[in-house]
Amino acid sequence: RRLGIETVGDLLTTFPRRYEDLREFSHIRDLPKLEPKTPVTVRGTVVSLRVEKTFRRRVQRTIALLERDGAECEAIWFGRRFIERQLKEGDQVVVSGKLKHYRYQPQLDNPEFQRVGDGEMLHAGRIVPVYGLTQGLTAKTLRRAIRAGLDQYGPLLEPDYLSPELRAGGPSIRNAITAAHYPDDFDQRDAAVRRLAHDE
Repeated sequence: RRLGIETVGDLLTTFPRRYEDLREFSHIRDLPKLEPKTPVTVRGTVVSLRVEKTFRRRVQRTIALLERDGAECEAIWFGRRFIERQLKEGDQVVVSGKLKHYRYQPQLDNPEFQRVGDGEMLHAGRIVPVYGLTQGLTAKTLRRAIRAGLDQYGPLLEPDYLSPELRAGGPSIRNAITAAHYPDDFDQRDAAVRRLAHDE
């Protein structure tokens, strides 16, 4: 409610503020060659998971060591204890974030992640929508809710309320709203935005 979302219609028309292009996969072994702060997406297996205290009082960090083909990197989350309940050793994950190097060890700070096999990739390894949030609402929760809304109520947007002639060659309203949240590429996103602006 603090975001003005009271109905499914409100949810589906709460559009991203921006997008992060996390489609480009890198192999873990290639990370040492990349510049710090480079956005990267990697796939690996969780070989260990630990929680440590930091120098800041009451702030802890959760560290997952990821491995693929003998190469390793660390994914580190600060103050997010729920991570240790969502991951376990042996999980295959896709992780996206900005790269840094610490003592020759590649690291990703507070990356987005998703377990392989947990349905459609929504949080990593794709063009990821970034929404305005409020306290108590995570990006993952909002992305999942919007995806569920699109899947369950998208059929109600058909048939389109505009004829093909009045759509000026744009996509259907269902496809436009879907692509505004989860585009396969930026051309698809741009076409969706043009259709929504055309309707307004």
